[in-house]
Amino acid sequence: KEGLYLRYANDLTNSNLIPGTENAQNPVFSPDGNWIAFYSDGDIKKVSLLGGKPQIIFKTDDAGNKTYQHWYTDNSIIFVQQYHTDIFQISAAGGIPKKFNDADSLSEFFDTPYVLPDGHNILLRRKIKNEEIRKLSLFDMETGGFTTLLNSSGYARYLKSGHIVYGW
Repeated sequence: KEGLYLRYANDLTNSNLIPGTENAQNPVFSPDGNWIAFYSDGDIKKVSLLGGKPQIIFKTDDAGNKTYQHWYTDNSIIFVQQYHTDIFQISAAGGIPKKFNDADSLSEFFDTPYVLPDGHNILLRRKIKNEEIRKLSLFDMETGGFTTLLNSSGYARYLKSGHIVYGW
């Protein structure tokens, strides 16, 4: 059955579906490790690993396109919707998202955001219309500008050592 499962590291045989996480995609941990945010059935939700039902953080406007999100240390969630052009930030408690960019809805879209420790830049993949490749880029939350790091990339993550690890 699809969903999020919890298994203790010292128990390699038993895993339990976290109730209410059926169809969950793109899970991310809260900075304290006690919560998981995920996309499911058109919503960004969160669930405590200590128990309880999932809570809706945000109802997306397009249930057909999943979201990619990152839970930042300031307890906000940065997210993008698949095949959409906007980059958003919302409190992990919910509320109204703040839109960062002012992209032309037909020119580009983004996925896999990851806020860097400086709190100003988001590492993400950027797909520009009529280009086959996805560029690994930094998005500056203050200026709205992009810096291309690689002209072709798979998913990438920032490591505490200061390195970026990515697939091809």
